[in-house]
Amino acid sequence: MRKKGVKKWPFRGFVALGFKGEKNEGRAYYRSWLELRFLRWLEASSEVARYRVEPLSVSGMSGAKRKRYKPDFLIMMEKGPAILTEIRSKRRARDPREQWKYQAAIVQCSKTGWRWALITEADLGQLEAGKVTLESLAKKPITRKSGEHPFEDGK
Repeated sequence: MRKKGVKKWPFRGFVALGFKGEKNEGRAYYRSWLELRFLRWLEASSEVARYRVEPLSVSGMSGAKRKRYKPDFLIMMEKGPAILTEIRSKRRARDPREQWKYQAAIVQCSKTGWRWALITEADLGQLEAGKVTLESLAKKPITRKSGEHPFEDGK
């Protein structure tokens, strides 16, 4: 029997841990060290007004199957449009089985006027060092054919 008020998190092999921040209006849950690093960066960044964790569910086609997916963050910027963001390791971001998620997120962004960014550990390091802005990462050319890598160099 579960204790009252304790939620069961049905994640396969992952534990969702909480992060209390000022810009998310409550507790944000993360499932990887990359997401935790990104949450800390969001809280420290002056270009971010607010953010939501897994704010919506988008659907897309994976082969012949229709699947649903929740992008990691929706970030409301101080200036400019909101940015829908996915945090992935570079190795996992290149996985062809993940491509349908990126295409579904891009379609959602085209409907709402948001931008979309796929953030890897390399991008996060540059954000933390102040070498790039989140807005500049969201402008990356990622509207490619399904199945191609969302990176300029294809690596």
